[in-house]
Amino acid sequence: MKMYYFNPNGYGDEFFVMAENKEQAHSFLLKHIEKTIIEEPCYANMRKDDLEMWKKVNVLEKTSFPRSYTLDEHDLGSVIQSEIA
Repeated sequence: MKMYYFNPNGYGDEFFVMAENKEQAHSFLLKHIEKTIIEEPCYANMRKDDLEMWKKVNVLEKTSFPRSYTLDEHDLGSVIQSEIA
């Protein structure tokens, strides 16, 4: 199992996903966004746009990612240090 980081490389939503591979991480991301559409109706329109954007991504093709996003892969024992500012 690995940790996958949908990295905006700047401002934007960040997603950290534990999965067996990149395709599974993408699938889990789509399920997460679908769930937030249902559970957070005040953000539903925004999340629907996000869902459509992420559905178009092919995780094996870097040029299919929106804006400056990348998918970073981290092995067991990797640490991501972050700061809320």
